[in-house]
Amino acid sequence: MTSELHDLSALEQAARIRDKTLRSEELTEHYLARIARLDGRYTAFVRVVKHRALLAARWADRHRGESSNGAFHGVPTGIKDLYFVRGVLSQLGTRAVPPLPAPIDDAHAAAIKRAGFVVIGKTTTSELALLPVVEPDVHAPTRNPWNVERTAGGSSGGAAAAVASRMLPIAP
Repeated sequence: MTSELHDLSALEQAARIRDKTLRSEELTEHYLARIARLDGRYTAFVRVVKHRALLAARWADRHRGESSNGAFHGVPTGIKDLYFVRGVLSQLGTRAVPPLPAPIDDAHAAAIKRAGFVVIGKTTTSELALLPVVEPDVHAPTRNPWNVERTAGGSSGGAAAAVASRMLPIAP
């Protein structure tokens, strides 16, 4: 069954977590393994927060079924490196900004967490999210999983590559 988890939509994964036929920790481990295996080809992630993601997934498993849970409770996702996630380094796709640890979640990250997502990492973005390709000086170019000779686009090329290669079920 584990090999088929990435074939489920994010909504199907959330439903399975809610009905307790799937654990968020199992799903998160599945995607972390896919990222470890595939991201070297595509460079969809600038940072994977494995330990934090597993802690968040365990928390999600302990708290499933609560009325305050978001629609995507326990489902892994990534957040573009343009946005700030508390305690996670951000560089905005540029050498002009040193990696900065965020003291708080910005509005975008906070909304993603309220929806119930488990943040698994930061996806690549073009320099300051301004360009139509993700080929900054701070990491290798982000490639299109369907044709690695092509760009994944920008400014959310990392999110696009992660979803297209099924390293993430969804990237809001």
